[in-house]
Amino acid sequence: TRAVSMIKGNFDKENGGFGAAPKFFEPDSLTFAFLMHHRTRDEELKDIALTTLRKQLGIFDPVWGGFYRYAVDAAWTTPHYEKMLDTQAMAIRNYLDAYQLTGERRYRAAVEGIMRYVDRFLSNPGRGGFFASQDADVGSHDPHANFVDGEEYYLLGEKERLAIGIPHVDLTVLTHWNGLMAESYLKVYQVLGDKRARDFALKTLDMLYVTRYREGAGIAHYFAHGKPQQAGLLVDQVAFARALLEAYVVTADRSYLQKAERIVADMHTLLEDKTAGGFFDMAFDPDAKGMLLRPEKPTIENARASILLSELYYFTDNKMYKQSAERTLQYLLGSRSPYPPALGALAVDRHLNYPLHIVIVGEKKEPTTQSLWNESLRVYAPGKTVMLLDPSKDKLAIGEVSFPKLAKPAAYVCTDLLCSKPIEKPGQLRENLEQFLRATS
Repeated sequence: TRAVSMIKGNFDKENGGFGAAPKFFEPDSLTFAFLMHHRTRDEELKDIALTTLRKQLGIFDPVWGGFYRYAVDAAWTTPHYEKMLDTQAMAIRNYLDAYQLTGERRYRAAVEGIMRYVDRFLSNPGRGGFFASQDADVGSHDPHANFVDGEEYYLLGEKERLAIGIPHVDLTVLTHWNGLMAESYLKVYQVLGDKRARDFALKTLDMLYVTRYREGAGIAHYFAHGKPQQAGLLVDQVAFARALLEAYVVTADRSYLQKAERIVADMHTLLEDKTAGGFFDMAFDPDAKGMLLRPEKPTIENARASILLSELYYFTDNKMYKQSAERTLQYLLGSRSPYPPALGALAVDRHLNYPLHIVIVGEKKEPTTQSLWNESLRVYAPGKTVMLLDPSKDKLAIGEVSFPKLAKPAAYVCTDLLCSKPIEKPGQLRENLEQFLRATS
């Protein structure tokens, strides 16, 4: 595909990453590389992704953890020292993929180092929520403090840093970035079994939904002056609904799925271009001034919206979501505005290629159900979906596919056309999955 060719063509073989200095993270390119390697066994894509992730560690803070914003040079040795929440969120996902694929400790250590940093500096442990960023320098927000440049400060150890002071943290809790990080924390739980990460992500999502969502208005961008502000931005609806969908995956609590669907319903009402397809970045406001009178249709967020809609279709079998994803893709592919090829390819792939679907049927509280569920969440299969159906409260069907209620809990590996025989032993899930894929490929 064009995206694969561009990833290979832009790859910096010597230094990792793509293009020349300055070097920014390109998480969607790595996600797409891992997906296509898994599907086609293209070893060059695997090497590109892993080389990039190893080289990027050159701008990882060895003292407090976390990645700096970008590299000034091509070799990932000279960082711009600001740390951003969204950088950490997307890096977690890439390094989890690398750890699952290789089992190498360095990739897991990177994930744990990011979380150690975020937990310490960018989290509100009592209330829930993640803060936006941390400055590159000390004293940049305090005219009475001694200014210390990041190039000097971040060469110091823990004690020396604390003696000088801590770079300013922007305490803004942005809905978009909180959705990204909550989703990443839920993925950490799936792969590493970190229940604390799961619980904090759920706490954050619950808090933000209660304080920022208003039916008919969507979820708001931030909270200030005692009320939610800037409701209904596309970027927030997409990221937060996607995080709610991930919360449903790890809890089997249908209220999270219902909340995601509510937000997407508002997104359609407020933001969809009913004529040309796609979504505007904000609702039309007749009282707006200047450029705000003309909402735009950002290609990046429309690509992410299409991915979200495709995934909602796979979880609900509601064809409205599939049709909306297709309209959004048609707008995207016909747009003259540029967008990252890897992200566009991910959106097209999510729509056209039915994902590997693992369905667990069993009482949620049963130990065997839990073991099958945990193994399904952990198994490495990029793009997979996982769903737990509890016979005591769920309909044992997804669309036209029905599942029997057996004497024991069982897992089923499904494509769009057929499902495997019931798998009752958690230890056999991985082997059965691989056998099923070989037989159906």
